Amino acid sequence: MSRQIARQSAKVDEIRARIVQEARAEADRIVAEAKAAAGAAVAKARADADADVARRDKAAREEAERARKQRLAAAHSGARARLLSARAAALEDAYATALGKLQGLRDEPGYAEWLKALLVEAVLALRPHEDLEVLVDARDEKLASDDFLGSVEIVLTFSHNLAVRLALASERIETSGGVIVRARGGNIRCDNTFEERLRGARPELFRRVSSEILGE
Repeated sequence: MSRQIARQSAKVDEIRARIVQEARAEADRIVAEAKAAAGAAVAKARADADADVARRDKAAREEAERARKQRLAAAHSGARARLLSARAAALEDAYATALGKLQGLRDEPGYAEWLKALLVEAVLALRPHEDLEVLVDARDEKLASDDFLGSVEIVLTFSHNLAVRLALASERIETSGGVIVRARGGNIRCDNTFEERLRGARPELFRRVSSEILGE
């Protein structure tokens, strides 16, 4: 039974990895465009400055060189500002793309197994609480039947030596998939929805974009 849980958890991690990979691809596209635009701006500034120096006579070359350095400094400053803006835009765009990908996961053939794996993880995170409520999206209400919750209780009993009571909460949540589990009568809960797992991957996306654009 523990192997079954491991396979289910692996499926959830595979979905998360696929979402992050697709988001990274979108970020890479934005990074490439930003680098090209920044490079073009610097190249134009250098060409303009060089042409200006060439037009000046020898007596004015020192002043022209100072002006050239100022133009290049301004161009580099503008390019860095452009890259900083692109980094923020790339992160938000990649995150939005990933969120969009989540919308179709409920229609995947293995969604029921993913939901079970997410529920098991959430319950384990709430140990030692045993009387738990399960919150799902209205679209998962039929899937989260008494039989479904009972099968999860059996898995937890025999694979984790954990006797819990799971009941479907009356209220519903809005999510692309996954569950929220909370201890009955308390404020302790575990959010194991697709959106929450993606939020956990946000720092990784940010580091990727920062590295590609600024070499940080």
